[in-house]
Amino acid sequence: MTQRGDDRRRADGPHRAGSDAVAAARPAFRRRGFTEPRVATHWAAIVGGALAADSAPERISPPKGDADAGTLHVRVRPGGLAVELQHLTPQVVERVNAFFGYRAIADVKVTQGALPPRRRPVSRPPAPPDPEAVAAAEAAVSGVGDPDLRAALAGLGAALRQHGSDAGDEDR
Repeated sequence: MTQRGDDRRRADGPHRAGSDAVAAARPAFRRRGFTEPRVATHWAAIVGGALAADSAPERISPPKGDADAGTLHVRVRPGGLAVELQHLTPQVVERVNAFFGYRAIADVKVTQGALPPRRRPVSRPPAPPDPEAVAAAEAAVSGVGDPDLRAALAGLGAALRQHGSDAGDEDR
């Protein structure tokens, strides 16, 4: 029985689903001027978390005339960040070009406006403490005289023992 098309397995084994998502979104990125979508997907790594929290790259316009690099268009939340980003333009250009490894952009154009809502990571509540880990930690710190310090150390010890057992580390 021969396999063809989407039924084929990758010769190099499993791969991350994120790579499929980027490949599927590549046409949309190209329509926005991102021939290389990594500037949008790695924006926080390029400009830093503080700046990325209130800004987003929109597109890269191609070079005009005899220019050798394009213009990165960035949308920022209304407020003082637009002025700050204008002052940081040389650093942003340098970081984007260093990220790509070649001179991809020569300028940054900043516009103010609403940013698309960002999904916040879902945080899970901590697991309930393991009674055995709590008992072992309390026994280990029973000689500590200060009750507040003893309680804090017992809590820390229980968390470390539980985390170690969750990770498969039986040495703790």
